Amino acid sequence: MLGFLIGALLIAFVSFAFALQNTATVTVKFLFWTFNGSLALMLLIALSLGVLASLLATVPTLISRNATISRLKRKVQEREAASPLPETGTSANSQPENKNN
Repeated sequence: MLGFLIGALLIAFVSFAFALQNTATVTVKFLFWTFNGSLALMLLIALSLGVLASLLATVPTLISRNATISRLKRKVQEREAASPLPETGTSANSQPENKNN
């Protein structure tokens, strides 16, 4: 947890320093839209859109994996209930053999 906090603070500090040093105004044209803003802001927006696109691309895989895990857990529980495993070890009533006789 501490490592995560230190990493997050380091990333925040580097991002802040980057934003302070890249204040130049840039124009971004996409299809029929035109955006004006600082270089740091435009890069941050591009990064955010990339992260969002990658998260949306992984959602079907995550849903499928969770459904498979749930199905397999249910199947294991059904099989355990249908045929319980024999008990292993010694029972409470059995006495250990005396090999010294």
